[in-house]
Amino acid sequence: MKLVAAPSKRREGGRRRLTQAAAAAGVCTLLLVTAWAAAAQTQSYCTITDVKVKQLSNAVCVTLEADGAMRVEVDIFEYAYWSTALDKWILRQLDKVHFRLPNARSAIGNFVDISAYPVSYLALSIPSTSPEGIGLDCTLALYRPAGPGRTNVDNEQWDGEWDSDWGEEPAVRVMMEKSQDGRKLYITVTSDRYVEVGEEKLGVKAAPAEHWLSVTVNREGMLSIRALNADIREAIERISQLSGLRVIVDDAVEHELTCRLDEMPAIEALETIAHGCGVAVARLDGTYYVSEALPTEVASYLPSETATMPLQHLTASEALPLLPDCVLRYARPNSDGNALVATGPQVLIEKLREDIAALDKPGMQFSVRASLVEFMSEEEAARALALLVGSGNTEIGFDTSGAAPGLNFAVVDKRTSEIRAQMGWLQSHSNVTMATRPRVVVRNGEQAEVFWGQQRYFKFVAATWHGPETQIRSVNIGVRLRATPWGASREYIMVPVEIEANSLVAMGSGGVPTVATRRATATVAVKSGQTVVIGGLALVQPSIMRQRVAPRGVPSPLAEAMTGSQRQRRVREVIILLQVNAI
Repeated sequence: MKLVAAPSKRREGGRRRLTQAAAAAGVCTLLLVTAWAAAAQTQSYCTITDVKVKQLSNAVCVTLEADGAMRVEVDIFEYAYWSTALDKWILRQLDKVHFRLPNARSAIGNFVDISAYPVSYLALSIPSTSPEGIGLDCTLALYRPAGPGRTNVDNEQWDGEWDSDWGEEPAVRVMMEKSQDGRKLYITVTSDRYVEVGEEKLGVKAAPAEHWLSVTVNREGMLSIRALNADIREAIERISQLSGLRVIVDDAVEHELTCRLDEMPAIEALETIAHGCGVAVARLDGTYYVSEALPTEVASYLPSETATMPLQHLTASEALPLLPDCVLRYARPNSDGNALVATGPQVLIEKLREDIAALDKPGMQFSVRASLVEFMSEEEAARALALLVGSGNTEIGFDTSGAAPGLNFAVVDKRTSEIRAQMGWLQSHSNVTMATRPRVVVRNGEQAEVFWGQQRYFKFVAATWHGPETQIRSVNIGVRLRATPWGASREYIMVPVEIEANSLVAMGSGGVPTVATRRATATVAVKSGQTVVIGGLALVQPSIMRQRVAPRGVPSPLAEAMTGSQRQRRVREVIILLQVNAI
């Protein structure tokens, strides 16, 4: 019989307490782990897994795909997309479109090369203020500036209808729309030029074409190559076998070769095939390396070169659209230094240099000189117009639909100096005032602006949320002329003109002014040195109070009738003289 000592009550209670303490410690550890895990990840996110590009004949469609529902934010109507020009808010065109994915991470890196006109690339970055590294700032870089189009994302819904007051409707527009499940973001960028799209880009499989290859060598070691839709890798392998050259071809090189080369040295034949197919060849330690011209790996980076091409007269956004589509993927804009940075084989770099030198030429400049002539009566204005346009060709050319009826212009062959001499004669014989401005020199297609008048300041009391508040506002009173000359020769210069006349017609209660604005637009065709005479404008000054006092000695009843006050408005007739010279 085996005796087993029973545990004492003290030991048994100690074990029970130890077990309870261990269980409590385990629960605390589990709670700490759970709390740490919850603290480590406090928000859900999705991952950008792929970017697909589809070239259309008149647009490029970029699709961002994610493994979950992404949130997309774009600020179309924020100040970054607007500018105040000519006292109006104008929607700008940008060459870099920014948007945010606040709940996304990237599994595709931070740079996606698109190189399909008009889209250059897509850049993704994590902002420094991003919690837990979640959130992406995205930049869609374009080859030319574009305006916003139809948008349907989380924080913005816009049908894309363009308001004429925002400026000229852009030829290139960026449209964004998120799929219903939130896993895809479609970015469609319309193009200002038509692109031929082959069946391969549309996803249609073409029938296999006939192909064959023949490489022979003569007694002098010269190679003759005949190829039709042949594999470039196979052709280079044949050249290497027959000539003894050591050639290494990168795996990314995949091209079809069609050529006829007669009795050429092996190295010359290799370089000719590489240049024709757009691949790069580099020699290192007696070995020739063949790779794609655009480096995507270290092996293809070796035979490539990088060059900076400064621009003198064009901007980077203006020069890139002038290049062929096939070379756009090799060039990138450097806006800081106004230059293009190109990476590729030497023959491509040299060809780009030649093209840029041919395109980067100084454009035509225009000297815009304008004068304003004021008359105190319609008779004086009519006499001046008859004197000025007596030998000219008078035509009605302004859009006078309701806004500014009666405006007209004349194109005369007289120079401004001759016209000013005639105005000087009128000024000495009648009440005529001429106001001139220094000439404005602008580039082809740029806008020149001239303003005659003054900026008036008014103080009034406005009702605000915290009570009445005294405010000071300014109003431009006078005539504003905007001209945008453009052309390719001195023979015909197109000059879009906009006239705006602001008159202070009355002062309301509390000091609030009433301003009347008349505006008209037109486009005139002139020769260099001709003068455009614009008439039909009238400036109205606010009503003034004039006190009438009866002369002495007039009887009392008659004196009372003659004494009083009346309001009078001052009206001035205005003629504008506009001369454009090609420099």
